[in-house]
Amino acid sequence: MVISPNLRTGATVSKFIMSLGDNAYQVLQLEAARRYISIQELLRAVIIPEWVEQNPPPQKALAQRLALALVRHDRPVLPQINAH
Repeated sequence: MVISPNLRTGATVSKFIMSLGDNAYQVLQLEAARRYISIQELLRAVIIPEWVEQNPPPQKALAQRLALALVRHDRPVLPQINAH
């Protein structure tokens, strides 16, 4: 991944290279042609947003799993300290 500044806004932009098998490329090519857009536009406007929506960021997914585990836990999460 390459991170470079956006010349217009000054914000940093991450870039990456993607390799596709022939079959996957053909599917994307047909779908892009059906919509009268390029494969790059299809990836940016459709594929990536749908993937992000269906796959929460790892931190959010981990937090949800931890919260669920804490709710299901039979014993207290923190050890009890008994004063003698």
